[in-house]
Amino acid sequence: MRAELSTCTVDDMVIHDVTERADVALGTFYNHFADKAAGLNALAELESRTLRRQVLELVDNQVDVARWVTSTAVVLVQRAAIDPGWIAAMESIV
Repeated sequence: MRAELSTCTVDDMVIHDVTERADVALGTFYNHFADKAAGLNALAELESRTLRRQVLELVDNQVDVARWVTSTAVVLVQRAAIDPGWIAAMESIV
């Protein structure tokens, strides 16, 4: 799903295209997720866990976390400007 979202908006994303790109059967997706929203929620949760882990690693390595958060926020705002539907997907995990 992450790769598909790099080429289209959340609203335009089609699960068939996601499964085709991932080389898995459409039914496999629906065995794991009830619908596109559930798949997006799972992806958002995975991204959130990854982000938390990265922040902890930054703190452990005494990296300037404020600078890292600022640069990450810029990327998030840029993505939101391109795809307003992405904001709703991210809000669903907060």
